[in-house]
Order: sequence, then C-alpha cells, then structure tokens
Amino acid sequence: MNAHTSALLICLAFCSSHSFAVDQVRDSLPEGSQAQWNEINPDTTVSSAQPGEEINFSMKLFRSNHHLIEGRATSDIGKANFKSRLMPSNEVKLSISLKQRELDDVELVAYFDLAHYTMELDGANAVLNQAHKSLIRTITSHLGMAFGEQYEGLDIPEHAFMLVQMLSYWAMSPEGYVHEKREIVSQ
Repeated sequence: MNAHTSALLICLAFCSSHSFAVDQVRDSLPEGSQAQWNEINPDTTVSSAQPGEEINFSMKLFRSNHHLIEGRATSDIGKANFKSRLMPSNEVKLSISLKQRELDDVELVAYFDLAHYTMELDGANAVLNQAHKSLIRTITSHLGMAFGEQYEGLDIPEHAFMLVQMLSYWAMSPEGYVHEKREIVSQ
C-alpha cells in the first residue's frame, strides 16, 4: 500500500465517525483565512482578498444544505464545477470537473459507502497539473471557510466534510500521479 492510498484510508476512517464539528474544519484552515459572512444562500458568490486573490478566484455555491452541495469556481487558471450528495442509504457521491483548455478537461469522482467502509475513486486516468491542484486548494480553502460560517455551533454534514477532505487529497497528489479507477475497502 502506497502513501497516497494510506491517506485515503485515513480519510475514510476519519469521515466515518459521523460527527464533524465546525472547529475541526476551522482548525485545519490556513491562519488568517476565516471569512466573515453570515450564511450560505443560493447564488452566494465568494470573492475576497483571501486565498486565490492572485488568480482572480471567485466561487459560487448554488446549494449548500444537509443533502447536497453544488457550486462553481472560476479563476484565471481554470474553472471547476463541484458537487457532493449525501444519499439516504448513507452513501456519499462527490465530483469535481476541472476545465482549462479543451485538452485538459478532468473529472474526478468519489463514491463512499459509509456503512461498509468502502470507497470507489475514478479519475479516468487523469493526471492533475499544478494549475489544477492550485485551483482545488483554493476551492478547499474557501469551502472550509464557508462551511465554518454556515454550520457554526453545529456538526458539519458528512458530505460537506468529505468534499473538503477529498479535494485536499486530490490537490496533494504527487506529480505525474495517474488517478485510475479503483475500489478501496477498509479492514
């Protein structure tokens, strides 16, 4: 088992604890990145002097509730659509589509069965470049801040926490890493 797979297993084990405090997300954010806005409403746009300013980053959350998160991010280095859904069967399906140029379109998909501690990942053999990873890191930072504000004093829904964790995982993939389709079962 390589280090990248080990990180995934740790994420799955941690995410399956079913209780995520806002403080956990806030504590994992870079210092000084606590945004000040009240709640996530449909069509909320996040633009700030926070991470991503140098790439003209803007993020729009279309939905952010206890069952579904959908949004879009745009920047000088690319665009992304992301989605995370908690299904009634205690499963989470999330995805991110990255677009830079016609040749660099990438879609990463993750499916988690929280009851059986399994996950399936499918990156269609994509290799993320540095711009992809930078955009994903910026999205992760902004989502963490948004969820911290939205769920202040409450537990963060599993699919929101898992979205942030998986985006972080994908953003730290080694240079040249091929995101193949695979299934991982926790023991």
